[in-house]
Amino acid sequence: MIRGISVSGEVWSIDSANGFGTLELLAPRGWEYVGLATNARGESWAARQRVVRVGGQVVLELDPELVRLGRDGENEPRWPLAEGELPRGLAFARDGLCLGLLPTQPPELVRYDFASRQVLPLGPLALNSAEDLAWSEGRWFLWSNESGLFELDPWTRALTSLGPPPEPGSVDLRFLLELPSGRLVGGGRDLYDIDVISGLANQQAPGAWPELVGADREGPHCWYSYGTGCAGQGGFTPTLALAGCAAGGGSLLVQLHDAPGGAPLVILLGFEETRVPLGNGCDFYLESVLPTLLGGFASGENPGEGRLDIAIPLLHGTRGFCNAQAFVLDPSAPSFFTTSNAISLRVPY
Repeated sequence: MIRGISVSGEVWSIDSANGFGTLELLAPRGWEYVGLATNARGESWAARQRVVRVGGQVVLELDPELVRLGRDGENEPRWPLAEGELPRGLAFARDGLCLGLLPTQPPELVRYDFASRQVLPLGPLALNSAEDLAWSEGRWFLWSNESGLFELDPWTRALTSLGPPPEPGSVDLRFLLELPSGRLVGGGRDLYDIDVISGLANQQAPGAWPELVGADREGPHCWYSYGTGCAGQGGFTPTLALAGCAAGGGSLLVQLHDAPGGAPLVILLGFEETRVPLGNGCDFYLESVLPTLLGGFASGENPGEGRLDIAIPLLHGTRGFCNAQAFVLDPSAPSFFTTSNAISLRVPY
């Protein structure tokens, strides 16, 4: 799923598989929004400013700031920026590094230090214009509607062209982002697949939303949930999730909630997504299942309070994709077991 924002503050949730869009919320009026990015914890930050127009002409641009954009439309905390520091492109890496593009000519690359609330200039780029940045698998990508797709070294500002420039006027992208599957997509009014090998932008779906000026994928960048579980004792449905993200040398904390207290359970791992009905509203969501089983007993004694946390250590150099789903023994359920949703997790590096 993609979360995008329009210049007027309409926040849309878009299914990247079919291009279906849903209006999620309206950010506070009276502001003009120019960018949106989501960090590894799933927090969305938007860039905005107040704009005064007379006769359709911009006469004042005031109060530039970054704001944390909650799902209820609240915009706290706020980070005021100096005049001229509002980024048209904004992107987070998994380790928290945040870069932006200032709309100068040539565009200037900046780094945002959230701990000290500092804007650190990294220098101008050797391009006339650039729209947005994206981080994928340890690499930074940049899109320019004039010059196409580039790989960017943020520290030297070196740009490596990954394909030919688009035909003039053929592609108008306002955002660039990486999906959990590793696909690079871009858009504005429509949604495009961006081929990192050829550098070509191919339209995937026409937009059923207003033109977006910034977007990123929803939720944490290292995993996403898919499918739904089936309810058991007391009407509770087990829920599987990850606590944060991890890299090689760290650990993944897998969490199961809302199981019957004391119930035995197993977590299966696989490589592909599928859906196989098991009856009684339960589905199996894994393909290419691994022989590895993670298991234990849920905490507590009562329905819905059962919980189990499993920390999976990762060797240095570990990276890749994996899917997981939990099965919980529940004699009160029609099939004598319940299932959780599934998660697709990724160790970026």
